[in-house]
Amino acid sequence: MNRSKCILLALAVTGLLSAAGCSTSQTESEVKEPEITDPATITFDWQNAYENKLKDFMSSDKYLANKKGSIGQSMFEIRDLDGDDTPELIISPDTDLATPCEIYTYSASTLSPAGEIGNYGTFRYYPDIHILGNEYEGQGFMLGKFVNIEEGVLNEVMSYSDNTASASSGATIFHEINGEDVSRIEFDAALADFNNNFSFNAGRKCTFGEKSIHEAVRCAYGWGGALNDSQKELCRNLLTEANNNAVNANRNAAFEFCDLNADLIPELLISDGTEEGALCHIYYFSGEELIELEGSYGAYGQISFDIGCNVFYSVGATGTSYWSLGAESFSAADYKASDSIIDCGRLFELSEKNIEKALSAGSDGTDTETDEAE
Repeated sequence: MNRSKCILLALAVTGLLSAAGCSTSQTESEVKEPEITDPATITFDWQNAYENKLKDFMSSDKYLANKKGSIGQSMFEIRDLDGDDTPELIISPDTDLATPCEIYTYSASTLSPAGEIGNYGTFRYYPDIHILGNEYEGQGFMLGKFVNIEEGVLNEVMSYSDNTASASSGATIFHEINGEDVSRIEFDAALADFNNNFSFNAGRKCTFGEKSIHEAVRCAYGWGGALNDSQKELCRNLLTEANNNAVNANRNAAFEFCDLNADLIPELLISDGTEEGALCHIYYFSGEELIELEGSYGAYGQISFDIGCNVFYSVGATGTSYWSLGAESFSAADYKASDSIIDCGRLFELSEKNIEKALSAGSDGTDTETDEAE
């Protein structure tokens, strides 16, 4: 699809009408076609191990290909949880209450299990302090813990428990930190050290489809590095401006590259935050410009992208909206989801470090390998 003739097919929605399109007056002859680099050619040494582990899991009895009653299907995520610039692999077997996420690390050419954490197939992640959290609320009590990853394994930083909710039943109230009784003031202060930081639920970004596995393992961390120098500078300038605006507005912004129309030229997604009304802004390359796609997209600061159908959508309080940049024709009424869906928009928390990290992917030979996927 030529970027000067970018046409957004806005589809029928449930409870929400959205108009969208590309605003540019350039003609086809005025637009210089950019260089194209397949992000899968920018390789990292963890990719083969993670891809093999995902395939092994799909062959296990834990794998749930489809939703079963109220229990969600298996999903996964690849995200840097300890800040060492090598992402961890997170597998969420399902969404049952008792189901934790399985976390794997990669170091010295070895894939290792780091441990399990969470319930309902997710856990709370605090990116600014690289902490993973999990809390369980029972009848009249709660218990939880915070962990980090040290030397490839989950290391408990703090545990806590409290039964304040049982006060009306006449129970003796206790507050515990690391197994020791503390005052309510001390208890609240200890939790605030963690909970005052931004956090989100992690573990369920991608379905186990062939195309979503390929995107998450082979492309997601290489898109920025696949851009040419001019495109990188456009992205750097835009992301830097967005970061400054987010800091001034105290927003938890994030960004991600994603190819929404299968032309091997990624769109840049910038997320306003994680609140329900937070948008996901979509920018596309047109010649020497990076232009925002007209319209309003996303809910909770992200969109869901069906790679198998080149359809993206968002689910909000008023319904679901569907769009396509890559289909010649599309009808929401006829849309049937593929098995390859990824939530997009928030792979990287927006910061100066992450901007350079995303745009320099593959530029340092010590971080990549040249072997093709097995």
